[in-house]
Amino acid sequence: MLTPQELADELRVSVRTLRGWRDRGRGPRATRIEGAIRYRRSDVDRWLAEQNPPEEHPPERPAP
Repeated sequence: MLTPQELADELRVSVRTLRGWRDRGRGPRATRIEGAIRYRRSDVDRWLAEQNPPEEHPPERPAP
C-alpha cells in the first residue's frame, strides 16, 4: 500500500494533484483504511497501463 506522498513522489506530481484526480475520478483507485487514503500497487499499475496502452503495430504485409 502506498501513501499519497509515496505515490506522488513516484509519479512526480504533487499530493494536491493526486487529490484532484481522486476527486474527479481520474487517477488510480484509492482506498480508505481507518480514515487514511492508501493506494494499492495493483490499482496503480493497472491505471498506469491504461494511460499508456501498448502501441498497435499494423499487420505485416507478405513479401511480393
